[in-house]
Formats: sequence, structure tokens, C-alpha cells
Amino acid sequence: MLKIVHLLNENAVRVATKYAAAHSFLSPTSRLRRNSLTHCCAIALLMFSTSLLAAEPVSAIRFSERIYSSTGIFPSKLAVFADCVERPRIFGKVEQSLYQIDLPAGTSCTVRVGEWDWNSLPIAVEDAAVTVALPILVYPREVPEPTLARELVEMGKEDQALRGKRWRTNDPEFLNRVQADDGARQQRLAEIIAAKGWPALSMVGWEAANAAWLIAQHSPAARLKPWLFLMQEAAAKHEIAPYNLATSIDRVLVYDNRKQLYGTQYRTRADGGNEPYPSEDMDQLDHRRLRMGLPINVPAKAL
Repeated sequence: MLKIVHLLNENAVRVATKYAAAHSFLSPTSRLRRNSLTHCCAIALLMFSTSLLAAEPVSAIRFSERIYSSTGIFPSKLAVFADCVERPRIFGKVEQSLYQIDLPAGTSCTVRVGEWDWNSLPIAVEDAAVTVALPILVYPREVPEPTLARELVEMGKEDQALRGKRWRTNDPEFLNRVQADDGARQQRLAEIIAAKGWPALSMVGWEAANAAWLIAQHSPAARLKPWLFLMQEAAAKHEIAPYNLATSIDRVLVYDNRKQLYGTQYRTRADGGNEPYPSEDMDQLDHRRLRMGLPINVPAKAL
């Protein structure tokens, strides 16, 4: 971009010079008008080139981390790409078991690794300037439990359906309905876990695994606490999104009236606004959030 701007500046001067030489026979008055026009043309070109320089995008931020395979078999060909808000798809490169991609700062992106027969955990990057790269798990698109995956996806949609409507905390009938529906899904999830174990990414795929987490996240403490141990075991194998795990850890801590670790849980104030529950060791909050794929500079820092 700098090279283009310099060429435009040089051309502006060159055009003005040639124009003056070509019209040297003009009268003094005409030459004055010609010089004024030449000067304006040069200034216009210079302003245009300067605007290009001012519009030059901020340097991209490089994200690079390991890729893990749930099967132990690493695909021979993989692509890494990012879908960012109001931008064309960005592609990076994969070398052996590492991905590398340059992301724009100040833009929300989702990073994935995959190819025709393989999929991956999507990594949400709200702003590359305040987030760090995370390892990515790849798994076969043909998951071993497709029927279970479809069931979990439907359960996840049901979980979000009521929550997508206006939350009526002062309506006992509405709250009782939510509690009953949640209880039925949680009971089914308990049956699935008893029979199959925790619904991991490589078992049911990302969408279904995320649905299982949503159902668990909305469970009471008695159910969420033992499920949290299963989530932590899955996290050790990169089988659950780190930011999901962080949210569940905070939920359990809040249930126990303890300070949260990652600043993900909020409460309603008397005036109707929201505020984060207290967090442990505020000086290290950003560091902990980054390790779990959460952005820094959250309102919890002000607590």
C-alpha cells in the first residue's frame, strides 16, 4: 500500500510538470489559470493517495496452535479458515499438526479446521486483539452416534426456544413450564450419559455436543456438579469447548456461594440491570479468560 501511495504522489507531480511544459506558450493570465488548475489537480491526487494510506487496514494478528485428532489418525489434508463479520472468508495454512491464520483486529470471527470428511470444534474469536489462539480438535464428519446427535440437537433447540422469548421472572406459570421442560431434558441427558458417557465432540459432533452442554448448564446444582467432572475429563481430551467448560465451572462456584473464576455469571440488580457475580483474584482474571478462549476487558473487571 505504501508503494502504491508513493507512486501516486510521484505521478501527481509528473502530470503537473508535463501539463505546465505543454502549455508554456500561454499568456501570463492563461498561465496563471493553468498553474492554478495544475496545482489543484496535483493536490487532488495527493489527497486521494493520502486517503488510501489512511484507510490502510490494521495489521492482522497471527493465530497459531495445535490440532488434535479424536481418532488418533491425522488427516493428510486439512484447511483452516475463518468466517468474520462483513469480510470475505479468510484462509490460513496447516502444517503437520499446527494451524496458522491471520485474523483482523476488532472483528468477530469463527475459526474452523476441516476438509471434506472431517470437521472441527469452532473457535469463536470476538476480537483477535484481546483473545489468544486455542487448540482445535478435528473429528470425522460421519460421527459414530448420528441418531443420538440428531436427538441432542432437537433437545438443544427446545432448550433455547423458551429462552428466546421474553424472560418473565414474575410469571409463575411461565417459570413452572420452563422448569418442567428443563427437567424432562435433563432426565433424558442423564439417561444418555449413563448409557454412552458424556456426549463428546467426536461422538456426536459440535452442534449436538454443544446442545448437551446447554441442557447441563441449565441444570440445578445437584445435577450440574457431577456432570462438571465429566466435562473436565472431556476437556483434557479437547472434546469440549473451553469457554463452555469455563461457564459451567463458574456456575457451580456461584451455586456454592463462592467467587467465580472466569467472570461469566451475572445477576440482576434491584434496578433491573445486570452485574457480574464477584470473581476471584481480579488481577489474573484476564489471564484465566484468555486461556479458556474468552475475551478480556469484560464488565467483571470493574467489580
